Formats: sequence, structure tokens, C-alpha cells
Amino acid sequence: MSEDSFIQMKQVTKSFYKDTHAIEVLKDVNLEVEKGDIFGIIGYSGAGKSTLIRCINGIESLTSGEVTVDKQIVSNLTGKELRQFRRQVGMIFQQFNLMPSRTVHGNIALALRNSGLSKQHKEQRIMELLELVNIRDKRDAYPSQLSGGQKQRVAIARALANHPKVLLCDEATSALDPQTTKSILQFLKDLNRKLGITIVIITHEMGVVKEICNKVAIIDQGVILEQGDVFSVFSNPREPLTKTFLETTSNLSKVDELIRMNSPLVQLEEGQIILKLTYTNTTVSEALISEVSRRFYVNVNIIASDIEIVNDMLLGGLVAVLSGEQAGIDQTLTYLHEKNVVVEVIRDARSSHQPIAAECL
Repeated sequence: MSEDSFIQMKQVTKSFYKDTHAIEVLKDVNLEVEKGDIFGIIGYSGAGKSTLIRCINGIESLTSGEVTVDKQIVSNLTGKELRQFRRQVGMIFQQFNLMPSRTVHGNIALALRNSGLSKQHKEQRIMELLELVNIRDKRDAYPSQLSGGQKQRVAIARALANHPKVLLCDEATSALDPQTTKSILQFLKDLNRKLGITIVIITHEMGVVKEICNKVAIIDQGVILEQGDVFSVFSNPREPLTKTFLETTSNLSKVDELIRMNSPLVQLEEGQIILKLTYTNTTVSEALISEVSRRFYVNVNIIASDIEIVNDMLLGGLVAVLSGEQAGIDQTLTYLHEKNVVVEVIRDARSSHQPIAAECL
């Protein structure tokens, strides 16, 4: 475990039993979250995300393996130690889990019942939290009188009541509209910066990861397929599932539909080739398209393009039809590769050409 490691899952397996049949929900999971990370875990429904997050706070026992949080082995904690540990782990949920019969003040107060604080200090803490999440004016309102975003802010205030070191978010924005989702994600990012709190977010939405996370892990059928910093994973995805998730938030995925429909936009004449180019931070600002057109005498017709900022770095791409002499196209591919542009050949109508290694540079 590295010196900065705050949460570590080591060879974690979790099985549920139906009669005598074991169903593995997590399979040999290895995961490391550093202090101060906003770590996203993304996967489809049934991938094992919720079970994984419940193993972190000790709600689920492990079949095998080990979970360590802030140098404490969670499975070794019992009784008072376990209760104290869970007070250091805040959690928010998709459906808010607020008590409908209690006011905003009352819902937050529930989290402080066993805090050991005096009545005066509890009241002071509640008002601090209401101020922090910007709903002080909703102190005496009931959940039914709140919007979805306001309910989630109450849930966040409640989760922060005992000064936790880590905040676990279980599909926390899935029930919210896009504008409110963006607002809540920005708020979580601000909390991370102000409080230094470590945040683990499980989601099925790649947009959530792009918006807020600095690290990400892709999970499918209980297996971590790949993990790393968000920019590295997004700029060079290794697994098909990662690529599928990325396509859900990229304009470039529309080209696949054009190809399925055999649109005139992607019907090639002899000698033409369709490329998908993925730019990284070091290349996106260069006028590469005009450069290759001028230098290698190729024509470039851009079908689709996309650019965004991920972790304060530029990541972009485009799909284009190249036409020209075969030598010029080959030189273009070599040049782009040298510039660290990821090149994928989507369609190739050149009558005779040397195979490109794995059809991807």
C-alpha cells in the first residue's frame, strides 16, 4: 500500500448464496484510492458497484480479501470500534433516504444522536451544515416541500455531520435532472477542495466521471477491467466496455450510426480512408489537419469533431475522410503517430495498401 493510500481493496471477493449455490458479485477486486481523491467507479446495473461500496464501510462482510480504510482493516472492527469507524464514513444515496415526518433540521439531527455533543453544540453543528450546503432558509421545511437538488443537499449535510474522512456516493445524482446534477457535482467538487474529504462515487453515467473525478475504475460482472487517472483512461481506453461508456458522451459516436445506415457521408470512393483521431493535451492545440493537408497533399473532410476539458487538460477527437495518393496517406498516418495522436482506421477503400498494425496506431 502506498504512503498516500487511504482506501485499499486487496483481492476482495464477495459471494451471495442462494440455497447451496454461490453467486460471486465481486471477483478478486484490487483497488486503491488516495487521500483527497474523487474516485469514480462506473459500471452497468448488476456490475457489483453497490456491493463494492458497501464493503468499504463494512455493511457487507467479505468472502475473502481485505479492505483497509485510513490504515484500519475494516473486517477486524467490531462493536464500538466499528460504530466509531462508520461515523467517519459518510454516505449519500440516489433516493436521498430522508425521513418524511422530520424537518430538514430534524433529518440532520438524526446523524448526531450518538455524537456525544451537547444540545448546544449539536444545534451549532446543524446550522454550520445548513450554511455549508446553502439551505439555511429551509431549516424548518419538510422533504415534501423540497426540490430534488435541495433534498440531496440535506442528505449531504447529514452525511457530513460527524466530520467524516470519506464520503461514499451511491448513484447520488441519478434521480436528478441534468442541471441539478451539474450543480450537485460542482458542490461535491467544492467540498473536496475545501474540506480535503476523499470521495468515492459509483455511477453508470460517464458524464458524472468526466465532470468531477480525478481517478476512475471500470467494473463489469464483479471484475475491475481497468483503472487509473481519468485523463489517461479516457485518452487511451483499453477495454471495449470503457470505449462504450466514452461513446455515450461523445459526438463521435454518431459516426457509428452513419456507418450502420451507410450514409452518403461515409460512402467512400476508391483511394479514400476514414480515420478516427484522438488528441491528447500535447497535440490538441496544434493545427495538425491543415499541416498534413499542406505537407502530404491529402484532402481532409471532417465528418464530426469533439473537444472537452478533462482534469484541466484538453482531450479531443475527430472523424475525417482522407483522400489523395497512397504515399501521402501513409505519410500522414506515420506523422500523426509521431505526434502522439491515436489513429483508428474505420473504413478503407484503398485498392492496394500495406496493412496498418492492428488497424490502429
